[in-house]
Amino acid sequence: MLKILVLLLAYNRPVMLLDSLESIQRSTYKDWRLAVVDDGSTLPAEGIVRSKFSKQELEETTFYRINDTKADKIARGGSIIGEKMNQAMEELGCDLAIFLCDDDLLIPDYLENLNKYFTDNPEVMYAYSHVRTFKDGEDPWTKEKEYSWLNHAGPIDPFCRADASQVCWRVPAALEKGIKFPVPKTANLDADFYGPFCEAYGLCQPTGFDSQLKRVHTGQLGNHSSYDWVDGVKV
Repeated sequence: MLKILVLLLAYNRPVMLLDSLESIQRSTYKDWRLAVVDDGSTLPAEGIVRSKFSKQELEETTFYRINDTKADKIARGGSIIGEKMNQAMEELGCDLAIFLCDDDLLIPDYLENLNKYFTDNPEVMYAYSHVRTFKDGEDPWTKEKEYSWLNHAGPIDPFCRADASQVCWRVPAALEKGIKFPVPKTANLDADFYGPFCEAYGLCQPTGFDSQLKRVHTGQLGNHSSYDWVDGVKV
């Protein structure tokens, strides 16, 4: 049983965050560790998580908060969220890691499938899975979903062809090669983190199963260095 680290990135979307937390609770695989990385939310993510999670779930949860204001992020040239994600990988001692943004959802059997895939393929250091999309306001669990453009048929170069929510990686492989998230955060976070995996371990391999449900909503691509968004609404 591989311990899977879920790096949950949260910033000022409390209702969406609750949905993401529920998707973790729906997971058929329970050997996970959650790192909640709060990028300076007005309503701290920790309180929201504590209101949703059981005592047992909270024992598997670690909170990392950045207290930067919008002005701080702009002055730094971007968020330092990568610093906290690097810290989580170093501190929590997990076998695998994935991203979960606060506006996305885990598909219930994703973690279970990851455990089987990486157990059956010990030579694979990182791999991508398909993503599905759903529109904000609809029930993602009962309506049929469209596949997104992010799906591919074979091994890929992750520099430009993978989204953060698709890829799972072995934490020891990242630590061994010194692969870290950029600080401050760059506009091409995916390429700047997964690119070194490609250089060290070759092309990103396909798992063949689905990973997350990506929410399509207003303000999805808002620049969090200069704007606040609460559930898709600028404030």
